[in-house]
Amino acid sequence: MTKSIFSVFYISEQTTNKENEMEFQELIEEFMKHRCLLIREEITKSKVDIVATAFSLLDFKSAKPIWVHIDSEGGDVNAARNLGDAFQMARSPVYGLVTGIAASSAFVLLQMCDRRISYPNARLLFHGISTRVGIDDPDFKFRVRNAKLLHKKNLEELAVRSGQPMSKIRRWSRMERMFSAQEALELGFLDAIEQPRKKR
Repeated sequence: MTKSIFSVFYISEQTTNKENEMEFQELIEEFMKHRCLLIREEITKSKVDIVATAFSLLDFKSAKPIWVHIDSEGGDVNAARNLGDAFQMARSPVYGLVTGIAASSAFVLLQMCDRRISYPNARLLFHGISTRVGIDDPDFKFRVRNAKLLHKKNLEELAVRSGQPMSKIRRWSRMERMFSAQEALELGFLDAIEQPRKKR
């Protein structure tokens, strides 16, 4: 099923090292040829902006599938949803593949892919939105209201996509609920688990 996966497009703060800049640029060109992106480490707006640009270029060039490898413990949920919006607006089908962990906002991003796949030992972690807002912040009420609306939207979309009752989705959102790949598949959070092709 993953014949198109030969390499990944790696966005990391490590790439700011000038000694590796030329080598990294060459890798980017090679990775883009295989229509494969990688979401790793913390999800931030700056990283998402780079990945979204690469994604848009791939989608512009062809309507063939784009693979997104995910191994992230989460980060900025708004940034994740912005990237997910790009996935859903694209003409290319987007296949999300969890290679390690898809936690928090990375879990949200996975659910916005057209097809959700994982390795057998991958893990998924789901919880409600948390936000850091100082009580003396002049935008306190606005930020809290927006966080609540986004949380509600996430729960509703997850319930529809997974087929799970909203009561369960709400209960899981109140805890840091970790799912094995098999559990996630059975609960409708995954569409498939990639199986090893090599015989032991």
